[in-house]
Amino acid sequence: MAIAAQVSIPIHVRTFRALRKLPSIPTVIVSLTIFLAVFANLVVPHPPTQIHLEKSRQAPAFIEGGEVKYILGADRLGRDILSRIIKGAQVSMMVVAVSVTLGAAVGTAIGLTAGFHGGWPDAFLMRIVDAMLAFPAILIALVFAVTLGPSFWVVVAVITLLLWAPFARLVRGQTLSWKGRDFVNLAKVAGCSNLRIILVHILPNVRDSIVVLATLQVGWVILIEGTLSFLGAGIPAPTPTWGSMVADGRELIRSAWWMSMFPGVAIFAVVLSFNLLGDWLRDTLDPRLRQL
Repeated sequence: MAIAAQVSIPIHVRTFRALRKLPSIPTVIVSLTIFLAVFANLVVPHPPTQIHLEKSRQAPAFIEGGEVKYILGADRLGRDILSRIIKGAQVSMMVVAVSVTLGAAVGTAIGLTAGFHGGWPDAFLMRIVDAMLAFPAILIALVFAVTLGPSFWVVVAVITLLLWAPFARLVRGQTLSWKGRDFVNLAKVAGCSNLRIILVHILPNVRDSIVVLATLQVGWVILIEGTLSFLGAGIPAPTPTWGSMVADGRELIRSAWWMSMFPGVAIFAVVLSFNLLGDWLRDTLDPRLRQL
């Protein structure tokens, strides 16, 4: 008689199988973006804010009349577009890193508190979350940016204000499903404090969901920052941002299309790549979706 035995697949085998499904093109784009953001000051071919009026609207190198020195062309002030795109990647990744970290931290703390304690704290905090999710994001961002003045930290504060609510709702729901488990009840019987139960027993079980949501929110943050810069309420000049570069070339889209197209392509490619990586990460970390 053959006896069927359930064999546990080693963790390194599961990790290898998951990595084989890693989307290659999005991974390359995201890795390149992060690399350029970290080493932007070293790899830019030209100072991104240096003005050369004699090179105004210089065509890209692959178009008749272009120069190899300006691979992607120059804007109306003769500034190298490739250098400004690279510097813009650094600005965008800085906004993403700070705002997503702060938003995730605030939202996670609120979600854990609401889900664990329940009662009126849960109702009160979730009504605030509902109100934040109901407000139009761009309108709030414009009001704060225009009122306080455009700057890096204003953009980060506005995005963080808009970002914490989705994390709070997700973590609250996860906490509700975990706080009734046997190991949590045993921790209460053992005399563990509420803070210890939250940090040691519940938070590690909702960590994967937080990481997945943070990855999926990266593209949204880039779009919000780009939209604010496009509308003139983002990070002020002369700091190059992808949104402001698109705005600078919108009136010259017929004669100097490269001014808007290349930063627009950068936004599209990076946002799509982060979203695809977020989907892969969700499928990998969620055991209900994982296929071995």
